[in-house]
Amino acid sequence: MVPQGKLLYMAGRDVTDEKERRAALRQAEDALRQSRKMEAIGQLTGGLAHDFNNMLGTIVGNIELARFRFEAGRTANLHRYLDGAANASHRAATLTHRLLAFSRRQTLEPGPTDVNALVTSMHEMIARTVGPAIGVELRLESGSPLSFCDANQLENAILNLAINARDAMPGGGRLLIRTADVHCATPSQPSGLASSDCIRISVVDNGTGMDAQTAARAFEPFFTTKPQGEGTGLGLSMVFGFVNQSNGHVGLESGSGKGTAIHIDLPRHQGEAADDEAAAALPGAVAAPVRNATILLVDDVGLPGGMNGRQLADAVRATHPHTRVLFITGYAESNVFNADMLDQDMQMLLKPFALKEFRDRVGAMFAGGAEARA
Repeated sequence: MVPQGKLLYMAGRDVTDEKERRAALRQAEDALRQSRKMEAIGQLTGGLAHDFNNMLGTIVGNIELARFRFEAGRTANLHRYLDGAANASHRAATLTHRLLAFSRRQTLEPGPTDVNALVTSMHEMIARTVGPAIGVELRLESGSPLSFCDANQLENAILNLAINARDAMPGGGRLLIRTADVHCATPSQPSGLASSDCIRISVVDNGTGMDAQTAARAFEPFFTTKPQGEGTGLGLSMVFGFVNQSNGHVGLESGSGKGTAIHIDLPRHQGEAADDEAAAALPGAVAAPVRNATILLVDDVGLPGGMNGRQLADAVRATHPHTRVLFITGYAESNVFNADMLDQDMQMLLKPFALKEFRDRVGAMFAGGAEARA
């Protein structure tokens, strides 16, 4: 538009066709996203069905063999079949934990974690897992390696990355696990703020690497380059979900034929590490059995009447404030049940668990009151 005297000279164009093209493009993009979502769900269900059927087959088969031998009076080696069923059950539990981690709805039990010490303690296990054809090197360069995270989930994440690296080096190779101090922008920070101090855990291999297209989809849920039925594509998604829940960041560097480096950045914790020896001694801290004590057990997060397990515990403690509470759950919303949000004399136990673990947890709760919290 150009003014000239009392007149305005304007040029315009009809944008109807352009708007229609944009609307059609949006519809096509929505259809593509829906198609990819359905494909991902198909990959998920196919992979899960295959894995669970294998595990269930092992469980059912071992139980049937144990029952057959028991009814025949041949009880000498029954433990062999029971052990087989139990091991398959543990593998199934691991798979469900990966699903929860991917969905970012797993319950975390964060605490001060010395990352260097954790990686060092995993050295032998990782070496056994990847096999003798792959050399495992640790390079622990972080001078302040303390983070506040779930140590077990971090261990699982590093092990998952090591297994992926092993699969990328079928002919053998070198696996480097390194820690370093870096400045990083974590997801919890609003844009524009200065980066925070982080600990970087890098898992680096010299394997086949990924081309740009594969690397772009590496953390995509259910995406896998393995043959159908050999993987659910949840490994890297599990890592991403855990790190994101821990206010951290995951990065990837890779090239076809150039190997892969995956970096986990976790915020640094300003505090002291947990005393591992003291924590390990907690279950045995009860010199004599506790015979006269009260504990409230709350099984599962969803309860009838619109009340969840945490609300139930709060209602009980409103009139009985010194009641110890143990939550038992296989699923929990993280914003309600994260362990760092539990009040004093409250603990949480995740399903599935061994009866010994239940006994030890209850014993620890009565051994030292609030100080015995795991």
